[in-house]
Amino acid sequence: MTTRLRSAGPRRLLLRRDFRAAKRLEKTPVAGRLVFGLLMMVLVGTLLLRLPGMTTRPITWMEAAFTATSAVTVTGLSILTTSTDFTFRGQVVLLLLIQAGGVGFMALVALAMIILRRRISYQDRIALVNAMGLDKQRAIMRFFGLSLAVMVTVEGLGALLLYVRWTWGGIVTTGPVWFYALFHAVSAFCNAGFDLF
Repeated sequence: MTTRLRSAGPRRLLLRRDFRAAKRLEKTPVAGRLVFGLLMMVLVGTLLLRLPGMTTRPITWMEAAFTATSAVTVTGLSILTTSTDFTFRGQVVLLLLIQAGGVGFMALVALAMIILRRRISYQDRIALVNAMGLDKQRAIMRFFGLSLAVMVTVEGLGALLLYVRWTWGGIVTTGPVWFYALFHAVSAFCNAGFDLF
């Protein structure tokens, strides 16, 4: 019994600290939360790209940060060659960063809230109204659900068309053609400008 109480103590402190941090973040202005969210996505992307096995050669922190920032902000600028400097795993990370940037941070937050069945806060609702002209939670959910469905459908059809064209035309004969097709479809839909050729 005493062991349980001792082990529960740090957990309670950790949960209490996390709760306070969440409350502080909730009081942060919406613009600050957006910047914080984008910085966190870039930071996670940078750390992932620096992991062993993500690149064919060692890259600097600056190269990883620049590439992650470019992928999340879907600018398409790159100081590395995606096809030769990144391994398959690194290319998957880039694909996920591009997709996250294409969907947008606020859309990801709204989707997470929908999945967790949590009400969207008043400040977040104002941010969504300003960003997309939506004012009711039901309209926001419907909009994001429809947007994600359209995105997945268009990217899926694009990947399928590229796959068929590249395999039947003999254009891509080496490597995982399905991944090349998916990567280029997502990159094109999100207007990211990254390619694997």
